[in-house]
Amino acid sequence: MQQRTTLLARLAALSAAGLLALTACGSPSGQNDGQDGAGSDGAGAITVSAAASLTDVIEELETEYQKEHEDFALKTNLGASSKLVQQINEGQDAQLLITADEDAIKTLDESLNYENDGRVVTNTLVLAVSNDWAEKQDSDQATSDPHYVLENAKVAICAPDVPCGRNTAKWLDKNKPEGFQATTEEDNVRNTLSKVVAGEVDAAFVYATDQATARDTTTAVTLPGAEVQGYPLMVSPDASQQAKDFAAWLKEDTAQSIFEDAGFGSPDAN
Repeated sequence: MQQRTTLLARLAALSAAGLLALTACGSPSGQNDGQDGAGSDGAGAITVSAAASLTDVIEELETEYQKEHEDFALKTNLGASSKLVQQINEGQDAQLLITADEDAIKTLDESLNYENDGRVVTNTLVLAVSNDWAEKQDSDQATSDPHYVLENAKVAICAPDVPCGRNTAKWLDKNKPEGFQATTEEDNVRNTLSKVVAGEVDAAFVYATDQATARDTTTAVTLPGAEVQGYPLMVSPDASQQAKDFAAWLKEDTAQSIFEDAGFGSPDAN
């Protein structure tokens, strides 16, 4: 009798464990199981495609917005603006799109009917110069004169089809020293900056906000005449009300203060 009781107890335990495992496997945390997801009001995560230069600020914006909107969540796709537009043209879902210049959205399929909600921030191109390289130069120009840097350093630039590459090309057209050749071209601004941080090049054309993330190892050299770049905010016709509300909040004081702390300029900067 005692053996029978023990056997029944073991079977009951195994059955409970199996039921628990099935329950756990049904909907893994953080994954989209096809349901409307994130909150009690049934709103799913907002899909946002954003320029790589927004990498460090987008999570802080989400965290701040969640203080008054507990059910809010972002599903963020970060990368080169041209690739983000290409992905959307090919069918990728993005309720909101933020590119690193106004030229990038010119190739967005008009039939998708995205609405241009205007600039959300601005940014400016600089030369991020390696502090280690600058210390080896016998001149203060290493951290103040872009022409000195271009004539003496190994320099990384962005590919010409992405915003930082387009803007670099515009500046170089007017200011390039004779014989200048970039050491490498990268597919987005963060990869370009990483070449300096890793010591593979001595300097790189990047946005001021990107250089600000590497202040410990680089110095920003101003590029006279560099154009201020606006970041347009595009809203899908299929965007949820929650997405539209977040888009509007990005232009309010709280969000703009976060952008400013990260080094971005105001939407109306020239």
